This record gives sequence, C-alpha cells and structure tokens, in this order.
Amino acid sequence: GLSVPIWQTHNIQTADTVSFERRIAGQRAYLAIKGGFMIDKTYGSYATTLKEGIGSRLQKGDVLGTDGFSLAGFGTKVSDSYIPTYPNHLTLRVLLSYQQNYFTKDEKAKFFNSEYEVTLQSDRMGYRLQGTPIVPTTEELISEGIAFGSIQIPKDGQPIILLKERQTIGGYPKIGTVLPMDCFRLSQLAIGSKVRFEAIEVEEAQLKMVNFYKYLLD
Repeated sequence: GLSVPIWQTHNIQTADTVSFERRIAGQRAYLAIKGGFMIDKTYGSYATTLKEGIGSRLQKGDVLGTDGFSLAGFGTKVSDSYIPTYPNHLTLRVLLSYQQNYFTKDEKAKFFNSEYEVTLQSDRMGYRLQGTPIVPTTEELISEGIAFGSIQIPKDGQPIILLKERQTIGGYPKIGTVLPMDCFRLSQLAIGSKVRFEAIEVEEAQLKMVNFYKYLLD
C-alpha cells in the first residue's frame, strides 16, 4: 500500500508484497535480492534464454528462496547522474567499425543524418529499425563473431542493433558498434520510438565506459 522509489534498496519484511502497477517509462524492470535467489544453475549459470529453452523459465505460482542476509547497505541509492531517462527519441553514440570501408562516404552521411523507428521485430536478441536504407558495397561477408551493440546492415538496408541475446556469428556488413551504455537505454525503448546516430571516437568512448563501470563497481 506504499509507493516507494526505484533505483534504491528497500527493507522487505515477511509477508510484504512488491508490485508494479503500471509502466511509467521504459520497457523492463528488474528486482534484485541481496545474496541472490536460490535456484539451480544450468551450465554453470543462473541465466535463462527462452529461444534455446535453456535455464529456468518462471511460471505463475513458482517460489524462489533466498538465503539469510543482514540489512547492511539498506537505503543505498543510485546517484541521480546515473539514473537513466527513457524518452521516445534517443541518440545513440556509434564507434565506426573496421568494416566501415564497405560503406561509401555518402552512405555513412545518410546513416548519421537519418532518423529510424523501432519496429515490432525487436527483442532481446536485437532491435530492428526502419528508415532510410543504407547500401553497403557488399551484401554478405564471411561469418564472424559479433560484438554487443554491433549494427548490421542486411540486404534490405535497414539497421539491426544486436543486443545481449544476439547470435554468436553473422555475415552482414557492420557499419559500427553502439556504445554499450547506450545499448542499455536502447533496450528500454518502446516500439515506434525514434533513434538517431552520432559518431564517437574510441578514446572518448573508452573514458565514458570506464567511468560508468567504475561507479558501479565502487
């Protein structure tokens, strides 16, 4: 019966109920318990991938146990500067990849000056966009490992940004890679939201990611 803020810890007592009544912003919410939930590991991991049917898929009525823990750290809150906002328009910072030479100067300019819409074919594997098509000088390459945030340009010219549950390899040309911390915000965008791209240099990208993870680890 109480409204409590997110992005901070709370002391939950026996028989308390935590509920999310409605979505205000973003697409996904996460609940973490200190010490973690007591569930069985699959292949050494607690994670679940629905597409491959690996891990424990939660069903209504399931009970997850927890180990005992103290209240040390109770009241900890994420700094306001690291609490993201989830607008319907997002600018994603991009590191041009070593495959950028498969795109002419005009096609790269088109990419960075166009607006794209998040389509219904978007999920945790990747976000498919719709907008001005980008045409590479080759349609397919030898398949290789794919990094988090890679922007593939398939035959239809519509960018696909690959996320955490992406396939392991792919052979479409990749114009660049979205900064990981921007991918986290991208994954909260609703269908129909708009995105644009802007280039970022390696040194600046590395500094931003170091500061980002340094805050989380501290």
